[in-house]
Amino acid sequence: MPVSAPPELPGVLASLAPILNSYGYLAVGGVLFLEDFGIPVPGETILIAAAVYAGAGSLNIAVVAGIALLAAVAGDNVGFAIGHLGGRRLVERFGRYVHLTPARLVFNTLGAVLWVGVWASLGYLTGTNIGPVYEEISRYQRYAVIALAALLLALLARRLTRHHGPRRRAHRSTDDDTGGNPP
Repeated sequence: MPVSAPPELPGVLASLAPILNSYGYLAVGGVLFLEDFGIPVPGETILIAAAVYAGAGSLNIAVVAGIALLAAVAGDNVGFAIGHLGGRRLVERFGRYVHLTPARLVFNTLGAVLWVGVWASLGYLTGTNIGPVYEEISRYQRYAVIALAALLLALLARRLTRHHGPRRRAHRSTDDDTGGNPP
C-alpha cells in the first residue's frame, strides 16, 4: 500500500504532527515509553495521532500498535523495576490503601494490551474520517463544557453541604441542650 501524505490533524493533535512527521514510529515508542515510565508526556495523545495517521494511510496500524505495546510494557516494567528496587517496601506497606497488592502487579502486560488496543483502534477508525469527526466534536464541544461545568458545580455544592451541614446540626443540638434557644 503506498504511503500517502500525513493527514492534517485537528485541535490538540496538530501539536504532535511535527513530531510524527519527523520521527514517526520512533516518536510513538519513545513518548509511550517515557509516559509509562512515569514522566508526564502525552502518551495517549501521540498514540491516537499515530493511529489517525495510520487510518489515513501514512503509517501502518499494526506497526503502531506493536511499537506502542512494546513501549508501554517496557516503560511500565522500568518504572516497576525502579519501584521494586527502591520502593517495594512502600508498595507492600501502603499499596493496600489503593488496592495495589503484589499479586496485582502481574497484570501489567494485560493492562498494556487493552490500553494500546483501545486507543489504537479508536484512532485508526477515526483517521479515515478525521475532518467530519472533528467537525462533530467541535459542534458539541460547547455543550460538553457546559455539562462538565454543571457537574463540577453540583459536586462542589454537594461537598459544601455535606461539609457544613453536620456542624450546623451539631451547633443547634448544643444550643438546645444548654437552653440557649427557647422552644
